[in-house]
Amino acid sequence: MLKNNSLISVIVPVYNTKAYFGKCIKTIIDQSYKNLEIILIDDGSTDGTSAKCDEWSQKDARIKVFHLQNGGVSKARNFALEQCHGEWVSFVDSDDWLALDMYEILLALADKFEADTACCGAWQGNEENYTVRNIWRRFKEDEVCYNNGSALGNVIEQSGTLWNKLLKRELIGCIRFDEKIRYAEDTLFLSEYLLKANCVAVTKKPLYYYRINRLGNVVSGGLNSRHLDYLYATALIFDILRENGSVDVGVERVVDVGIRVAALMNKTNKQKCYMDAIRQLAKKAMPYRTELIKNNRSAKQYFKKFILTQMYYGNFLFVCCSKIVNRIK
Repeated sequence: MLKNNSLISVIVPVYNTKAYFGKCIKTIIDQSYKNLEIILIDDGSTDGTSAKCDEWSQKDARIKVFHLQNGGVSKARNFALEQCHGEWVSFVDSDDWLALDMYEILLALADKFEADTACCGAWQGNEENYTVRNIWRRFKEDEVCYNNGSALGNVIEQSGTLWNKLLKRELIGCIRFDEKIRYAEDTLFLSEYLLKANCVAVTKKPLYYYRINRLGNVVSGGLNSRHLDYLYATALIFDILRENGSVDVGVERVVDVGIRVAALMNKTNKQKCYMDAIRQLAKKAMPYRTELIKNNRSAKQYFKKFILTQMYYGNFLFVCCSKIVNRIK
């Protein structure tokens, strides 16, 4: 039984997801927990999604719709944060969908641990075929609570996304998304938020359905300018982690991001700007490379230490290793 009936502000940026948006919003309005404020931010959609937002607002009084000129997901979320009134805030991607008891379970979890943040597990795939997304892999229990300064490193290491979390609006305060960054802006926002969190409660139960390989999704596309944003955001996240006692997590993130971006590269001269950005990122992490094996001396961590060195020099071996590692994954 929940201790309170707190209002949850559910923020959904929407851009050209007409084919998926109906399922997303239906699973929000049909939640077993009813005290919701649903904020739809139409970011200048051109595929008919805008009209769908207005249609849904006529069906449910809890839905508020705002139409903006296209400015990106960060601008849309920042605008929504100025409009919301809930004690809790949830960010949902408009092509995903939720288990119908997600908010009820997350609020009960927050009550149980007296937490200011609640997180859940997730599925990934599509309507016909989905599997559990292996995110909360660092603990064996079904539930855990990170506190006393342990939240930042533990949460970012395992789940740097926003969509599977309930955040306290009071803690968000003046934190806003960097509107210049179009990739990993959510992890940067979350990193800044977690610096203020006292207790983060986590359940492994998968309650969020994350759609993968959607046509038009930046994450599933090839190398593009947004990956420069990805590298830049990772540098900022690394600084936050290093300055707040989680440099080991930061170094590993640098290596993992470098591998993901390098795996998309080819031999053309157009890739030089990406390699330069990768080398700058590696330069930040190199003085702390021994942190990769400080607490875990497995072959995998030694290999990551080797990869970081190759990443620093930006040689062809690094690109080859990245392509191999990415293919194995």
